[in-house]
Amino acid sequence: MNNDDYRAFLSYVFDSYVRPRLHIVLHHFGPMGERFEYEFDRMRRAAQITRFIQAFSDNDDDVYSTLQSERLWNTVSDVGDILSRSARVLEEVGFVDALNTHYDEIVDGLSVEHLPQPELNVLRELGSDDPQRDLRALIFIMKARRNKTFRADRTRVEHELSRVAKEVNEAAQGMRGVTDIPPQARKPRRWFKGLGQIAQGTAVSLANVGLAIGWLRFPVSPETQTWGSLVSVTTGIGMVAAGAGDLRGE
Repeated sequence: MNNDDYRAFLSYVFDSYVRPRLHIVLHHFGPMGERFEYEFDRMRRAAQITRFIQAFSDNDDDVYSTLQSERLWNTVSDVGDILSRSARVLEEVGFVDALNTHYDEIVDGLSVEHLPQPELNVLRELGSDDPQRDLRALIFIMKARRNKTFRADRTRVEHELSRVAKEVNEAAQGMRGVTDIPPQARKPRRWFKGLGQIAQGTAVSLANVGLAIGWLRFPVSPETQTWGSLVSVTTGIGMVAAGAGDLRGE
């Protein structure tokens, strides 16, 4: 499939599944997107904190001496909460239906060149020092695992997002209201790496819902607002799926 055919396909999928339901976003974030920036900022903070953990924690025990229990709980709780909310938005607006039907085709044709420039800017805001490298690596992983991920006859997108959100929220419950997180509720350093990927993926997905409706503050072409938002949401959900593997120690 050449680039023109791939972009025509993406535009067709966007127009078929997302455009007719895009107005539903307003019910979640308000007519001017009043809550959009607030939700995105929560994920940006969570992603940056998990990067800090990776940078300054040499082993599992260091995680709990590097940050106070309340900060860890807030970070985990924010990720679970916003992932749950964004999953509902993506489902109601039609992105989930599009991916359940066309995930393989979208991933097969995907390359970093298809992602809109705002995606690189969003990843920089989330703490990435080389967004293009990170996206190339993610796309490689998504292609390698596409036969195991989000297939209609195996795991549907909404079920996996719900499962990941439940796992994160249960971890947050184990940390809630304690000054010293008990050993049975402590997670290894790798778990927080997965949490960071989930935070990034959730933030990218939220940002590109904003892109599709015109709230994102980066200037983009009308064309990019359509098929660009579809491929970006796909990569955001791919980040969540990749992070879930670290969360589960897979």
